[in-house]
Amino acid sequence: LNYSSLWFGAWLSVFYCIKVASFTRSFFIWLKQRIARLMPWMLLASCLCSFIAAIPFALDVYSVHDNFTAPLPVTNSSAMRTTRKDILRLLILLCNAGVGMPFILCVVSSVLLIQSLWIHTRRMQNNASGFRDPSLEAHMKA
Repeated sequence: LNYSSLWFGAWLSVFYCIKVASFTRSFFIWLKQRIARLMPWMLLASCLCSFIAAIPFALDVYSVHDNFTAPLPVTNSSAMRTTRKDILRLLILLCNAGVGMPFILCVVSSVLLIQSLWIHTRRMQNNASGFRDPSLEAHMKA
């Protein structure tokens, strides 16, 4: 559930960016027209990815709570430690991948939204005439 909430927040950020930003590239125009139909599929895919990533944890595949202080004489304790370190590395990689992708999506959409709003503000200031506030003048013309 933790990863799915991260994914939901990231998709909400992407949705808001696409709806509010005013880019003129054909890809953004295409996305703006189809984002309402794509959102349920993106949320469903995120839920499935979160569920699939949680299955190994639910089955306790990544148990790293073994006691290495008293190894059995018939087993090779150094081989067991190497295997556990590899599993721990895989666990850390899986956790970082689960957090990293939504974080990247959220940061990229936020940067694009800030860039779009900055361009919009500059455009309004350049088109303003007289000493009035540019936003007030734009709202009066609208």
